[in-house]
Amino acid sequence: IALRNGLVIVQFIIAVTFIIGIGVMYQQTNFVANKDLGFDREKLINVSSEYFANDPFIERIKKITGVKNVATTTQVMGNTFNVPTAITYKNQEHSVNTVTVTMDALPALGVRVVSGRIFSPAYNQDTVNTAVLNETAANLLGKNLVGKQFNEGENTFQVIGVIKDYNNEGFDKAVLPTVYRVTHLGGMSSTNNLLIRFDSNNYKPALAAIEAEWKKANPNFPMVYSSVEDSFQKSMESTRKQMQIIVLFSIISIVLSLLGLFALSTFMAKRRTKEIAIRKILGASDIQIINMLNRSFLILVIAANLISWPIAFILTKKWLEGFAYRIDMPFWPFAIATFVSVIIAVLTVSLQARKAAVNNPVDALKYE
Repeated sequence: IALRNGLVIVQFIIAVTFIIGIGVMYQQTNFVANKDLGFDREKLINVSSEYFANDPFIERIKKITGVKNVATTTQVMGNTFNVPTAITYKNQEHSVNTVTVTMDALPALGVRVVSGRIFSPAYNQDTVNTAVLNETAANLLGKNLVGKQFNEGENTFQVIGVIKDYNNEGFDKAVLPTVYRVTHLGGMSSTNNLLIRFDSNNYKPALAAIEAEWKKANPNFPMVYSSVEDSFQKSMESTRKQMQIIVLFSIISIVLSLLGLFALSTFMAKRRTKEIAIRKILGASDIQIINMLNRSFLILVIAANLISWPIAFILTKKWLEGFAYRIDMPFWPFAIATFVSVIIAVLTVSLQARKAAVNNPVDALKYE
């Protein structure tokens, strides 16, 4: 009996742990999927290229109906190139990430301005020694940074604005303190990310026109592009696959737990046939018999939950630590797992207990 009880407890420990894991993973996945990235990822594609800002090809596609913005940048979701740079502000050195952009890059991304402004062709000085910071960089350097200056080597840059952090490397990495700047030569940037934003979600006609222009300019090379929305969804793939695996193992563990509990309850009902018969003769109702048999199994299930809770907490906490942006440990998966395991146990045992309870006690005693 002790071995059978132990096996049931182990099976329920595994099942409850998996159920809790599903709950935590679902909430984290939902949190990430709905988290504000800090930029508008819809209606935006990234073309792998080495075009400069004033290239004739770019000037032509800017005129295509349905195209809202065309720009280049060294940093976009799905293709990130980080450049660690040392800057000095108020005699203190800081390490930041430098991103080179063209005038239209930040508007194309749809970033949100926290203070000051972003680069604009209306300001000629924006092409020389000006910078925009993200919030993380601004918090690193201090407060009220718009109009302040910092040094990078022998060059001095003036901060013209601060933008909200935007996440372009997935949620397993924190947003780096980042300095955005336009390169010196008239706003040109020899980067390999050509951003194109469209006016509407139905941008197939505009995209076809861009591809036609590409073929004219590059007849021997196909245009390689990706939707920024698709790149975001790809960054979620590993989490979704992990969740699918956990769901599969949860189903298997629950089925095994049910089989184990069913076998044990059948065994216990037969083992206590004489006791059940005597209790019925003495006036016990079917419900009382069912409750009596359920009580011992509920103790096993509750014991399994008490053991699985700390195990599940440690495992899910370790998994959540892989995300730079994550939820607080939720309580409801633990509560639901306990509720589900208790209901499963009660229904399974009650089914077997009812069979034993409705038997004629005289026949049961003859059997004994």
